[in-house]
Amino acid sequence: MNYHKNHGNLKRCWGLIFCSLSILLGACTTKVVKQQDNLPIEDSTEIEVNTTVLPLPDTLYPSAERVRYDVEIKDSSDLTLSSLESLYDGEDVLTFRKTLLRDANFGGKVTGTPATIDTAWVFHTYYNTEQTKYGIWGGGSGWTGQPLYHKKRNEIMVGSLCGRVYFIDYNTGKATRQAIDVTNTIKGTPSLDPTLDNLYVGQGVPNHQPFGSLTIDLKKNQITDFFGRDPKARRGWNAFDSSPVVVGDFLFWPGENGCLYKFRRAQGKLTLAAALRYTINGSAPGVENSLCVYRNYGFFGDNHGNILAVNLNTMKPVWSYNNHGDIIALRQCTLDDVQYGEIYAVVLDTIRTIKILRKSDDPDKLRFIPINLQDFDEQEYPKSRILNIFEVIGSISKFF
Repeated sequence: MNYHKNHGNLKRCWGLIFCSLSILLGACTTKVVKQQDNLPIEDSTEIEVNTTVLPLPDTLYPSAERVRYDVEIKDSSDLTLSSLESLYDGEDVLTFRKTLLRDANFGGKVTGTPATIDTAWVFHTYYNTEQTKYGIWGGGSGWTGQPLYHKKRNEIMVGSLCGRVYFIDYNTGKATRQAIDVTNTIKGTPSLDPTLDNLYVGQGVPNHQPFGSLTIDLKKNQITDFFGRDPKARRGWNAFDSSPVVVGDFLFWPGENGCLYKFRRAQGKLTLAAALRYTINGSAPGVENSLCVYRNYGFFGDNHGNILAVNLNTMKPVWSYNNHGDIIALRQCTLDDVQYGEIYAVVLDTIRTIKILRKSDDPDKLRFIPINLQDFDEQEYPKSRILNIFEVIGSISKFF
C-alpha cells in the first residue's frame, strides 16, 4: 500500500493555463463542414474538430493546504478514470437528484387550477417499532431518501427508515419483488449502477452490527457484499447517508467516517481501490453530502461547513472552502456517546467551551483540542468536572 501526503511544490500557474484550455476544448467529438470561399457546396471540405472531454489539472491551490490528508492506494493498477462522460443523462433516475451534478429538475407547471387531484396509488412500508439506543425509527423515507426509477424494468426502488429496500411497479404501486432487509435504518438514497445490476445501499444508524454500506445483486435479489468499519478512518461514525456515483470504471462513495472511497466494480461486488482520509483544524468531519462530479473533479460538503474539491484520478484535494456556518443545532448527549475527533460544546464546573474531544492516556480525563490551534493550546480535564455536554450538529463559527 502506498500513501501520498500533501507536500511538495505545485505549479499553480500551469494548472490555471491547462484548466482554461480544458474548459475551451471540453465537450464531445464532432465534425464540422466548412465551405471554402468561391466553391460550390458540393466541393466543401470536411474538417474534424477534436473536442474530446479533457481532464481538469492535477493541482493544489493554497486553500487546500489547510487540509491534512492521506491517500491510501489499495490497487496497483491504473486508477485514472477511463471516461469522463456521464452515465446518468438518460430517463432513469439512478442516484440522488439523478445526475452527476445533482441538478435534475423534477418540477413542472400546471396550467390553470386543477379541480381535483387523484392519487394513483399508495405504498405502505413496514413500521419498525423496535426501541433502540437511537430511538424508534418507524417507516417511510428519510430526509434525504429519494425513490429511484428504472424505466426498462418500470420499477421504483426506495430505501426506508424501517431498514428495508422496496421494489415497486411504477404503474400499479404493487411490490415487484421481495423487499430486502438490511437490518439498519436507511436515511439516504440508494444508488443503481448504470451498467451493472447492482444496487448500493448505505446504512444510517447502527441499531445492529455490522454497520456500514452494502451491495445488493439484483440478479440474485440478495446482499452479496458488505463494507464495514474502516479501522483507519479518522472518525468513528460509520454511517453512509450519501448516494454514490459511478465515473469511468469506479464508484465513489463519501462516508460519515470522514473518508471518500473509490471502489472498483463487478457484478455483486465492490473492491476498494483508494481512500482519501482527511482532517481540517485537527478534526475529522463526517460527509453526509452526495458527491457532485464535473469531469475528473468531485465536490462535497462536510458536517463542519467545509466544501472540498477532489481530483478523482489521484484522490487528492484540489481546493477547500470554509462555509463559515453558525451553529445549526446542539444535541445533548452523555460521555458514553462521545465520538473521539468530533466537536462538542462542554460545560465544566468553571468554564464552558467548544472543543474537539479526544481520548486521553488517563482514562479519567479527556483531551480538549482547540479548533484554532494557532491561538490556543490543547488541555486535559477530568471527566468528573463535566456538568453537561452537547454534540454540535453541523458547522459553527461562534458559540454563546
